[in-house]
Amino acid sequence: MIRRTQSFVVFILIMFNTILTFGQSISGKLLDTQTQTPQAGVQLLIENTDLQTFTNGAGSFKFENVKSGTYNILAKYNNQLFIVSTLSHDGKKDLDLGNLNFTAPTTFVADDISVVDVSDLAGMEAENDNFSSALSAGRDPFVNATTFNLSAGRFRPRGYFNEDSEMFMNGMVMNDQDDGRVLWTAWNGMNDMIRTRTNQVNMNESDYTFGGIGGSTFIDLRASSIRNENKISYAHSNRTFQHRLMGSYVTGLMKNGWAIAASASHSYADRGYVPGTYMQGNSYFLSVDRKLNDRHLLNFVAFGSPQKRGRSSGAIQEMYDLAGSNYYNPNWGYQNGEVRNSREYIIHQPVTMLRHDWKISANTNLMTTVGYQFGNYGSTRLDWYDAPDPRPDYYRKLPSYALDQANKDLVTAFYKESEENRQLNWHAMYDANATRNYTILNVDGIEGNTVEGKLAAYVQESENYDNKKFSFNSVINSAINSKLKLTAGLQYLDERVHYYRRLEDLLGADFYLDFNRFALRDFPANPDAGQNDLNRPNRIVQEGDIYGHNYNINNQRATAWGQLALKTDNFDYFAAISVANQSFYREGFAKVGLFPESSYGKSEVQSFFNYSAKGGITYKLDGRNYFALNGSYRTRAPLANEVYLSPRVRNQIASNITNEKITSLDLSYLARYTDFKARVTLFYTDFKDKITNDVFIMKSFRHL
Repeated sequence: MIRRTQSFVVFILIMFNTILTFGQSISGKLLDTQTQTPQAGVQLLIENTDLQTFTNGAGSFKFENVKSGTYNILAKYNNQLFIVSTLSHDGKKDLDLGNLNFTAPTTFVADDISVVDVSDLAGMEAENDNFSSALSAGRDPFVNATTFNLSAGRFRPRGYFNEDSEMFMNGMVMNDQDDGRVLWTAWNGMNDMIRTRTNQVNMNESDYTFGGIGGSTFIDLRASSIRNENKISYAHSNRTFQHRLMGSYVTGLMKNGWAIAASASHSYADRGYVPGTYMQGNSYFLSVDRKLNDRHLLNFVAFGSPQKRGRSSGAIQEMYDLAGSNYYNPNWGYQNGEVRNSREYIIHQPVTMLRHDWKISANTNLMTTVGYQFGNYGSTRLDWYDAPDPRPDYYRKLPSYALDQANKDLVTAFYKESEENRQLNWHAMYDANATRNYTILNVDGIEGNTVEGKLAAYVQESENYDNKKFSFNSVINSAINSKLKLTAGLQYLDERVHYYRRLEDLLGADFYLDFNRFALRDFPANPDAGQNDLNRPNRIVQEGDIYGHNYNINNQRATAWGQLALKTDNFDYFAAISVANQSFYREGFAKVGLFPESSYGKSEVQSFFNYSAKGGITYKLDGRNYFALNGSYRTRAPLANEVYLSPRVRNQIASNITNEKITSLDLSYLARYTDFKARVTLFYTDFKDKITNDVFIMKSFRHL
C-alpha cells in the first residue's frame, strides 16, 4: 500500500526536568603543560554524571553541586575524551583543585548543538564566570526516557520509525538495510563497555554522520576510551533474568602503547515473570588498541551475545478470563516434568571490526572503520501436517465455539480445572508422531525412490533471519580555523539477509515433508501447488534441514556526505549535503510450485539514487538559553522488506515504487541551568511516496 502523504504537526513539551542535587563545588584552573598559559574554551565533564562546563578566558572552571565520590575529570575534543584529573570529593565542602596541567590537541571544541571557542570567552576573565554550551548528549532527559523507560511500551519519539535514526558502533552502521531495524540484543550484557556514547538529537549537526531525521547514536568502543576498571558484579532481578554475573577488565592506554578492554557476562532465569518464559544468555567483548605513534591508533573489536529465550505471546481475552490471569502464556507445557516452550528466540550475531584513527594535523582527524557482522537470528514455533492445531488457545477449542450451552459449560470447566489443560500437550504430540507410518513415493522427484517411516504430524521449526553485513566508513573532521569546521565522510554497506525455515525437532518422528498444505487446499487444480521446491519435489527433511521458504535479500548502499559548521559570537550555523545510491534484489533458492517462474534465482536489481540536504541556525542568547531552527529535505530508497509483496514465494514487487520524499522542520528552545534543564520543541515532518507492506491474517469464526 502506497501512502501518498503522511504529515503531522506536533507540539511537544519535552522536558521540564528539575534535577535536585546536594553537594558542593569543584573548581580549578586548566593550564597548558608546556607554556603554563590558560586553556580557554575547553569542554570539561565529570565522568558518569551529567555535570559539564567550559573553562573561561582565564582557564578557570567550576562544577556545582557535586556529590561525594571518586571521579575522573575529562576533557572532550572531537568526540574523544581525555582524563585531566582523578579526585576524591567528600561532598561536604568546596574543593579547589588549583592548577591542572593539560595539553589541548586543538583550540576547536565541538559538540552537537554549538561550539564554544577561545574567541567566545576572550573577554571573560573573571575567575568564576563560566560560559556553558547547550550540549545534546546522551543524558538528555527526553532521549533517556524514550530510549529506555518508554521503549517497552513501543513509544516512538515523534512517531518516527527505525529507519529514521542511525546507530553506530565504533563507526560501523548497525541498522539493517532491509528493514531499518537495530538488533539491540547483539550487545546485550556489555553495559560497562558501551557507556562512551554521543547522541545527535534529530537534525542537529554531527561529527560522524549526516544523520537521520530522528538523529543518531555513536558508541566509542576503543579500549583507550573506556573507563579504567577491574570489576565483578552480580545482579538479581525478577524481570528478563533472575541472575547475572558480569566481569570487566580495562587497562586504559598503557605506557607501551597498548590498551585492553574485556568483559564477559552470564545471565540466567529458569522462570521469568510470565509463566513458561526463561532466559539463558552470555556475552563477550574484547577491544584492543595499539598506539603506533602520536598520529596513528589502531583498534580491534570483537563482541557477541549468544542467547536463548522462552517467549510469551498474546492471546484473546477469553483465554485470559479462563486462566484468571493477565499473564497467561499459550506457548508452553510440561515435558517429563520440565518446562518446554515452543516459541524461543535463539540468537547469536557476533561483530568484528577494525578502526584506524589518524591525526593528520593538529586540526584534522580521520577515522576509518571496517566491520563485519554475521551469525544466526532464529525464532522457533510449532508446525504440523495433516493434523489438528495443537495450540491450547486455538479458537475451535474454546467455549465460544461450542454449539450449545451444555458444551460451553463443559469446555469452560475443562479449561478452568487446571493450568495443565491450558498448556501445550507435548506428550500428545509425541504420541501422534509415533503412530504415523507413511510411505512416500518418488522422493526428491526420483522415480521409484520410496521412503517408509514415521511421518511427523507435529514438529518444532525455526524462522531464521541470518545477517551478513560488511561495512566501510571513513569520516574526516577538520577545523579550518577557530570558527569554521568541515566534516565529511564516505560509507559503503553490503548486506545479505538469509530468510529460511529450519527443522529443529521431529518430536520422535522419522522425517517431515517439505510441502505447503495450504497451497494445495486453496489451489486443488494445480498438482504442483503444494511443492515448496520443484527442483526436489516430494522432498523429505530431517532435523537441521532447511525447508519451506529459502531466499536472500541482498542490499548495497554507497554514500558520500559533507558538512560545514560556522560559529560566531551569538549564532551557530551549519549546512550539510549527502548523495547515495542504494540497490537490492531477491535471490531465491527454491522453485516454488505456486510461482515457478518468479521464485527461483536472482531477481531484477532495484536501484535508487538519493540526495539529502539539511541546515540549522542556533541563536545563543547567553550561556543558558538557546533558540535553534533546523530543516531538512531528503529522498530515501524504499526498504526491501516493504517492496516485495510475498518474498517467501516470489520476487514480485509493488507497482510504481519510487523514492520517499521527506521534509522536516523543527524549532526548539533550550534551557541549561545547573539545577534545571528543559527543551521545548515544535516540529513538522511530511512523508510522501512512503510504501508499507502490511500483512493481514484472516480467520473465519463459526461462533463468536
